[in-house]
Amino acid sequence: MAAVRFIPLFFILFSTLCFSQSDEEALIKLKKSFTGGNLDNWVLGSGACEKRWVGVMCSGDNVTGLHLADMQLTGEVDIQALLQIRGLKAISLINNSFTGDIPDLHKLTNLRAIYLSKNKFSGSIPDNYFEKMGLLKKVWLDDNQFSGRIPDSLCRLPNLMELHLELNQFSGQIPPLKYPAMVRDLNFSKNNLEGEIPEVYMQFNATSFEGNPGLCGSILGKECENGDNKSGQKQESASSLSEGIDGSGSGSNSKVLAISIGSVFAVVFLVIIVVLARKRRKEDEFSILSKEPFKEE
Repeated sequence: MAAVRFIPLFFILFSTLCFSQSDEEALIKLKKSFTGGNLDNWVLGSGACEKRWVGVMCSGDNVTGLHLADMQLTGEVDIQALLQIRGLKAISLINNSFTGDIPDLHKLTNLRAIYLSKNKFSGSIPDNYFEKMGLLKKVWLDDNQFSGRIPDSLCRLPNLMELHLELNQFSGQIPPLKYPAMVRDLNFSKNNLEGEIPEVYMQFNATSFEGNPGLCGSILGKECENGDNKSGQKQESASSLSEGIDGSGSGSNSKVLAISIGSVFAVVFLVIIVVLARKRRKEDEFSILSKEPFKEE
């Protein structure tokens, strides 16, 4: 009987040991893809979590985060190595010297946070790059050399709370946020963006958009070139509605107006309910997802 009870315990311990060894092997493989940096205590067999390898965040014996900021790292980011770390939820490469296209981090679909600020990454980001990264809460790509359009898939992330794209070379129009109520921190400043800022960004400060000469809209207090036409259309619509109410067909038009107003109130009420429900959603308690990256409590 005792032997039967021992078997499940054995498998639990064996599984934990295997995951731990697998994480270590993956980290050593990742280390080999880097140039420079002080990762001397990353030694296979020494215990990445037990010996607190520099920059390695753990939960028990499992690696959950990599805080590799300010380490003068260059070279490649071995995505295949990162894929072997099954519990990885966040990665920070802030203030290093990585170059080239954005790494294939989109393959790590369990990530909650990506910090790539202050490197030399460049080129455009595929429009569908973030399509399968629905768990992402924080995306910091600021102070690089990214260009092209802001990916639509980035602005459609359902759990996005923080988005930093400032100090790049992004161009074109800003895609609207699909879930604006979730986002609490956002910055698009100092790029080459243009066009009217979508109304879903009204909750943010003008400083989040400054340094983009081609942008316009009420947030910046800068009227867009087609603003007069839009105002004219609104005035014309209001005038037509007024004529319809005051004219000979006032009875039927009044009913239509009443139905329209009732429908609008119903939609607004539903939207308020959805927003309140989302605000009540508990934030991930994972400590490395605090506003300051990887701040230990």
